[in-house]
Amino acid sequence: MCMRLVMPRRHSSEEATIHRHEASKFMISNLADAYVPVGNSERRPLGRGVRLTLLTAILFVGYTVVVKDIKTLSTVAPWGEDPYDAFFSLAIFFVAAVTVISAVRLALCRTSEPLPLARVIYLVRGCRVALVTMFATLAAGWTSVAAAGFALRSSTARYLVVGLAVETALAVLSALALRRAPSRLAINSGQGLPPSDWLDDLGDLATRYLAHDGLGAMLASRITRVTDPLATLIRRHPFTTASTLALGFGAFIALGAALEGDPPILLLLLGAIGMGAMLAFLVTIGSYLGLVRASTQSRSRRPFVYGLLAAAGSLPIAVAFRDYLWWIVGSNAADARLEALAELLAVVALASFSAVSLAEWLISVQRDKWRR
Repeated sequence: MCMRLVMPRRHSSEEATIHRHEASKFMISNLADAYVPVGNSERRPLGRGVRLTLLTAILFVGYTVVVKDIKTLSTVAPWGEDPYDAFFSLAIFFVAAVTVISAVRLALCRTSEPLPLARVIYLVRGCRVALVTMFATLAAGWTSVAAAGFALRSSTARYLVVGLAVETALAVLSALALRRAPSRLAINSGQGLPPSDWLDDLGDLATRYLAHDGLGAMLASRITRVTDPLATLIRRHPFTTASTLALGFGAFIALGAALEGDPPILLLLLGAIGMGAMLAFLVTIGSYLGLVRASTQSRSRRPFVYGLLAAAGSLPIAVAFRDYLWWIVGSNAADARLEALAELLAVVALASFSAVSLAEWLISVQRDKWRR
């Protein structure tokens, strides 16, 4: 399926064939100038799919937060223990972040206005990321139910499984509704996307809703004076920005653990795990969702960045499946202490960093040989 764009007509069948080929190339390489016109028949079903997906994401986050934060529910949930709980703990933040990002772009879409095709593409991408995250988490939830042999301990646990089934059904319906996405228009390719990003969309949204009168226009102007230099700084240092946000997220997780009276070593471990998970997530999806366009100053290649991302992403995976990895540090699930967990995370992170950095170096060496 493909969004239909108005293109000039050719006269002969041969010219029409050439025109179709050129139109396909146009849609891939010149998305900056492409708009979905008002009244296009595919706008309405696609809009329904996007809205249903975001509503499902909101309900998913709400359901997950309620189950995790109410102890009478979290203690009986089949997925209340790792490795299943790790999926739900991280999905709350990942799905919520993608929902906010997509909601800003959706708010800029008006039925009475042509839609920039790039905005449509990023919206669909955001919905896909949210759906993939939800499906992975729901799969972990159903695996925990199957592992329990459906011998649920209480009626509360059975109600939670019913809630899981409702969330699964909504996710499936959202995926089916989103099948009308214009996949032929480079949704899975970064080619030709315009030099705009989510920061631009956020600024456009603020201007649209503020600049209706003199006072609002003055307020929007003052906000722009502050946000424009900040946006320029972020675009020059996207990886540093992602690292700062990840550090803040790790500190937030550690603060929550501190309020619950956890020991200092656990605060450090939880903070590191949260930082690693968020850094890997932000850098991985940042380009795909068009969060920040890199400026010319930021495009120089940083060594070992893939190794750092691998090490960061290995932390939540290692803690989720720690019961299967204790042998690495000569321990077991019954005897392991927090010090052993810290050692396990350090070993896994170092191994991940070394393996990926070595592979990156070997690939670069081989690439240099081919260029000679």
